[in-house]
Amino acid sequence: LINYISGTSLWITALIILVSTLTYTLYGGLRASIFTDTVQSVIILILFLISVIYLTSFTGDQFSFEFIAKKNYHLLSSDYVPNYTAGMTFFIAVAATNLFHQGNWQRVFAAKNYKILKRSLLFSFIIVIPIVFFVGATGILAVSIDKSVNPDLAFFSILLKEKTEFLSIVIIILGISLTVSTVDTLVNAISSIIVVDGNKIYPNQKNYLFLSKIFVVILAFLSFIISS
Repeated sequence: LINYISGTSLWITALIILVSTLTYTLYGGLRASIFTDTVQSVIILILFLISVIYLTSFTGDQFSFEFIAKKNYHLLSSDYVPNYTAGMTFFIAVAATNLFHQGNWQRVFAAKNYKILKRSLLFSFIIVIPIVFFVGATGILAVSIDKSVNPDLAFFSILLKEKTEFLSIVIIILGISLTVSTVDTLVNAISSIIVVDGNKIYPNQKNYLFLSKIFVVILAFLSFIISS
C-alpha cells in the first residue's frame, strides 16, 4: 500500500512493521498486544469513518449502486453465479481462518469471564458487518470505475483517486495500524502454541517461552525476505 502511494521500497516498510511489532510483542506478550490493539482499534475506526465520509461525500454520483449497475450490471445480478461462489469463498475463508486461528482462541481463553467474552464477541460482530459490507461495496465500485485495479488495493484506489496529501497520510496510518494489529496477534498466537504444546516436540526443553521467541524471530526474518 505504501509502495503504491509513495514508491517506498517494500523492504523498508516490512522492516519497520516487523521491528516495531516484535519489539513490544516479544517483551510484553499478550498484555502488550491487547493494549496496543485497543489503541489501534480506536485509530482504525476513526480513520475508517473519515474514509467513509469522504467516499460518500466527494465521489459524486459514482458512489451508488446505480453507477455499478450502469457499468457492470452483472455484478449486481441475481443470475450471475460467480457472485454466489465469491461470497461463499469469502465466508469460508474468513470463518475458517477465525475458527482455526490460534490468536483468536488465545484471546477467548484470556477473557476475564464469560460475560466479558460474550459482550466482546457481540460488539465485534456488530462492528465488523457494516465494515465488511462497505469495503465489499467499494471493491465492486472500484472495478466498475477501472477494470485493471489491483483487488488488494481496490478500497484505497478510490480514496486515492484525487491523490490528496491528507488522505494519503490517513491511509498510511490506517494501513500500518491494520498490519501491526494483525502481526502482533499472529506473533502471540505462534508463541502460545510453542509454550503450551512445545513439550510434545522438545520434551527436554526447560524454557519454552525463550524457544518461542527464537522461533518467531526466525519466522520474522523469512517473512522479511519474502515481503521484500
